[in-house]
Amino acid sequence: MKNIEDSRLKYKIVIADDHALVRGGLELVVKMAVPNTEIFQANSFDETINILNENFSIDLVLLDLMMPGMWKDSIQSITKQFPDVPIVIVSVKEDFESIHNSISLGASGFIPKTSAPEVTISAIQLVLAGGVYIPPHVLKPQTDTTELNEKSNDYNNINRLSKRQKQVLD
Repeated sequence: MKNIEDSRLKYKIVIADDHALVRGGLELVVKMAVPNTEIFQANSFDETINILNENFSIDLVLLDLMMPGMWKDSIQSITKQFPDVPIVIVSVKEDFESIHNSISLGASGFIPKTSAPEVTISAIQLVLAGGVYIPPHVLKPQTDTTELNEKSNDYNNINRLSKRQKQVLD
């Protein structure tokens, strides 16, 4: 891994998103995170693969989950073909399942598009240093809403019982 603090080193980062405005915004944030960076932009999965094939020393891929050409195994496909290139998913999806699946398939991070630039900068720096970035809300224990709803319904049903019915249950 390159040392992020050494500004003489040049990083090569692919920003893959089907929206030009998002790619442009991410480019600005990436250059704040790692000033000496060569940026490659792709607007589809196929274009991302072409860039990776043509440039042997890519340091990071920022990948949108929902751009053209993406399918269920896209992350795994990249990690198999380019095992030394970390992938960070940048997505509008930020549910537990999307994040968990992305990390399970080999992504080194997941940045929701609702993240502040400061968070995105830290996440990029962490992954370039060899770490894994997972949004804090995913690290909190997950609550089973079905169980909560059942308990709530039980409570509501008990409140509908007469005084005598409650005594029988006790």
